[in-house]
Amino acid sequence: MTPHHDHTKKGTTMKFWLVAAGITCAGLALAQEANPYNGKWRVDVETRNGFKYQAALLVNDKAGTYQAVAHLRNDACAGREAPIAVKQATSDVLEFAVLKSQALAGCKDWTVTLKRKDDKTLEGRFPDGSQATVVRQ
Repeated sequence: MTPHHDHTKKGTTMKFWLVAAGITCAGLALAQEANPYNGKWRVDVETRNGFKYQAALLVNDKAGTYQAVAHLRNDACAGREAPIAVKQATSDVLEFAVLKSQALAGCKDWTVTLKRKDDKTLEGRFPDGSQATVVRQ
C-alpha cells in the first residue's frame, strides 16, 4: 500500500462520515420541528341543542391536555382534565385525540380535526356534532 493510496482511503472515509453526520443532523432537525399549534388555547363550544361552554386546550408538540369548564351532574367525565395525543399538525390542520379514558376509567376517548381559519383561530366539529372555535391565548 503506497502512502498516496492510504491518503485517498482516509479521504474517502472522512467524506463518508461527514455525509453520514449530515444526514443524521438533517433527520434530527426534521424530527424535532415544533408543532405550529404549541401553546394555550381557549375552546368555545356550542352543542347541537345550543348549550355553550368553554374548555382549555394545551398543546405541547405531540401531547398536551384538554379540560372543559362545564360540569354535568349526570356525567362524571365532563370537566375532567384529560391528556391529548396529537395525530396531525400541519399548516392547515390540527387533529388530536382526547384520552378521557386515561382521566377516568369508563370515559370515552374521542378525536377532533380542526381547520385553520387564521393565525389565531381554528374551527371544527366534535364527534357529537358540537361546533368548536379554538382561539390562541
